[in-house]
Amino acid sequence: MNIENGPQLTNKSDWGTYSKIYDAYYEAYQHDIEHLASRWKSNWRSVIEIGAGTGRLIPFFKAQNVSRYVGIDICPEMLKIASDKIKLNGYQLILTDLLTHDLNEWFDLFVYAFNTANYILDPEHLQRHLQICSTHLQKGGNVFLDLYTPFAITKSEDSLTYRLRERVQIEGRVLELHDRRAYDPASRIEERQQKSLEILDGVLQAELHFQTWRRYYLLEEIEKMTANAGLHLTRMEEYGTSYVEGCYIDIS
Repeated sequence: MNIENGPQLTNKSDWGTYSKIYDAYYEAYQHDIEHLASRWKSNWRSVIEIGAGTGRLIPFFKAQNVSRYVGIDICPEMLKIASDKIKLNGYQLILTDLLTHDLNEWFDLFVYAFNTANYILDPEHLQRHLQICSTHLQKGGNVFLDLYTPFAITKSEDSLTYRLRERVQIEGRVLELHDRRAYDPASRIEERQQKSLEILDGVLQAELHFQTWRRYYLLEEIEKMTANAGLHLTRMEEYGTSYVEGCYIDIS
């Protein structure tokens, strides 16, 4: 889903493990869809989604009559789940990294939803992403970023205590997602140690452990990268006041 080659990071986020429980916790999240719907232009017919994951946005794009959709991701397990949501001519999933992929199309919309850009840990790589967007963006097109603000900045949480983040019930089972987070202010990288518990009738049935990393980008950084790529930051909208905080950014 993401590119993780930051100079201070030796391990990659464990997307293969994450894919096993990802939709159970997050498929119902509609915030990015609601924002995109509010900003949607009727002439947007071609979309490329960076970090398509399990394809949560695909039904939305179908509903908007998008005729050409390309979803790219570096996690085969995620894309295997997303493949069940395609089944439409003009819709395609590609196991690739945008920085190494030979992109030979132009799009009305580049989408980095659900904090995808935060998982690009090297600022130089994000700059290259925006340059590719600039080169392959149709006239009147848009680049959408959803940038997350790490808990460590706003919640002052310690890195030792696991905290319950999500709890869902599925067919009599209870799934609980817990994590603990550490934040390095020098690199602005947040490390998450996560565990998912499956509980049935009060008895623990299964437990998964995995790690993810995200980088916090300042708005000034994004503005500079946007200008360097020959683009313009046209709109920024902050969201959230408690559990999840961040901002939606539109670039053209």
